Amino acid sequence: MTTRILEQEKKWVVFGICSGLFVLSMLYRASTAVIAVDLSKDLRLSPDDLGILGALYFYATTLMQFPLGQILDRIGARRTMILLNVVGATGALVFSQAGGLSAGLVGRGLLGLGMSVNMVGTFVLFTKWFGPREFATVSGLFLALGSCGSLLATSPLRLLADLVGWRQAFLILTAGSLLFTAGLAIWIKETPWGDRETHEADSKTVQGRSIIQTLKVLFRDPNYWSIALASCVWYGVLATIMNLWGGPFLMVHLGLPKLAASNILLAAGIGGMIGSPLGGLLSDRVLKSRKNTVLLSLGVMAGSVLAMAHWPGTRWMFLLAALFFGFGCFGGFGAVLYTHIKELMPGDMSGTALTGINFFVSLGAAVFLQIFGTVIGRAGGEGLEAGEAYYWAFMICFGSMTAAVLVYTFSRDTNPAKQE
Repeated sequence: MTTRILEQEKKWVVFGICSGLFVLSMLYRASTAVIAVDLSKDLRLSPDDLGILGALYFYATTLMQFPLGQILDRIGARRTMILLNVVGATGALVFSQAGGLSAGLVGRGLLGLGMSVNMVGTFVLFTKWFGPREFATVSGLFLALGSCGSLLATSPLRLLADLVGWRQAFLILTAGSLLFTAGLAIWIKETPWGDRETHEADSKTVQGRSIIQTLKVLFRDPNYWSIALASCVWYGVLATIMNLWGGPFLMVHLGLPKLAASNILLAAGIGGMIGSPLGGLLSDRVLKSRKNTVLLSLGVMAGSVLAMAHWPGTRWMFLLAALFFGFGCFGGFGAVLYTHIKELMPGDMSGTALTGINFFVSLGAAVFLQIFGTVIGRAGGEGLEAGEAYYWAFMICFGSMTAAVLVYTFSRDTNPAKQE
């Protein structure tokens, strides 16, 4: 009994180490922005080269998702995370020593491959260490902490690069990756002691099922496709506005001062950090429904986008900030989609289920960023001001979210209380 209690207490060690690895993943992902000038000079890169260098991380992460799910289900999240984080640390090391574009691409590619495991691998570990009534709450808190990595990739990384140089900064990050990976190897097990037999049973089940059979289970379930579409649209619209086009909309189209626009975007970011754990808590303890929590998220996001499409210039700044805060906060609720698919699929293929959704999350960001940019780019030479083009771009987002809500309504709900 004492051993079991000690093992259960270790779940917060699991949470802490995995959160550290995820923070580093988010930091690496956004790291090229603030050192772009240094990279251009030191590696002799053109603007196109810089674009390729920044994008390769995302391509590598996206392409890794489906094979990653199979690997997680077959050899376990702990061993997969150790192996791939060593690959990622190697990529950071190679990048720090790069002398040109080729070596830089190798480093960024290895980083994307290695860091691809740190979100879904952690979710798989959470399925073993945390109960169904905790999972969505803990996952939301985990995602909120991960957002700190994106914040660290701004002024803090720039200050570190100014102090020691960008190459030394990446060597420090490499050491951090190896330190957390060592902690994962030394202090964390795949499951608590009390779940060992369950884990062994799951392993035997998945080893007896071929990759094709596993994917058939996933792809033949209509719930997967409704959740996949909702995930694609949810994160596609969220990333498009919060990570790129919200800035030009506020600064250029509406004509707000840069500081005011930045503060509004900051409000959206803070809302997202609050929304991820809040949505999980709401799903676990209040609504006790994954489906209703996500429908609330998509509904408020759709209403927010519709309001942005019709926003009347620079008036009502406080309401505009509140609108963006609400958009980010309720957008954070959408992370419950990962919990929803996890609970609908057999326990032995949770890795495949989670990476199957994460593929569409990444795809959605790429597709909606491109669609929004294409609409703005065809605004008749008006540049980023774009006139009515913003209206139509937002209305495309609104229409897509409405369609996603309709399709997602047909998915089967899950209740955390019934999972125990």
